[in-house]
Amino acid sequence: MSAKLTPVESYLKVDSSTRNYSFEAIDPEDSLTIYRSPLAYGPTIILFFALFFAGIYVMFQHPETIQSIDTGWFSFSLPLSGLPAIVIGFVLLHKLFDGKYVISKQFIRGTEGLMSLRKDDVIVELAHIRGIEIHRSLYGRIANTGDLAIGTAAQEDEEITMHGVYNPSRLRDIILEKRERLHEAPENKNQEDE
Repeated sequence: MSAKLTPVESYLKVDSSTRNYSFEAIDPEDSLTIYRSPLAYGPTIILFFALFFAGIYVMFQHPETIQSIDTGWFSFSLPLSGLPAIVIGFVLLHKLFDGKYVISKQFIRGTEGLMSLRKDDVIVELAHIRGIEIHRSLYGRIANTGDLAIGTAAQEDEEITMHGVYNPSRLRDIILEKRERLHEAPENKNQEDE
């Protein structure tokens, strides 16, 4: 017979290859890897596709916007009307794949800058967490996404901010439950020793 799981324990797992959440029972002892959710960047995705299709339309209506560039080794055509979509696409890819967060049974690790020149890697032990704040915009409340800011007693500001994560309220509950389990573990060990 399987052990009964609380609602927080029967949360979700993340498939790292597709970056999708799947709602299924997980062992609270397992670590949870979280990536930024594409839902958090819905307006930027819509802007990208609008600029992409507008660029294609302008390219066919005004073929003079296509510039041929010859580098000496090779030549290529660059549609100038597509540049805004290309720039927004790179910004969107940077936002989506620049951060990774891991919640384990003893610490939280936030890695920012995976696609940047500067990389920040912060580890906070669960026992040292003093507060967790959730920041959501109007769109974030509709899409159930937001930023989860984790602070410790060592810093005045937040140490780790999980940007654009899906269901930040549930993630906060998981962190608090793991912290409670961490505090209960020495008490249970002392009771077993007696």
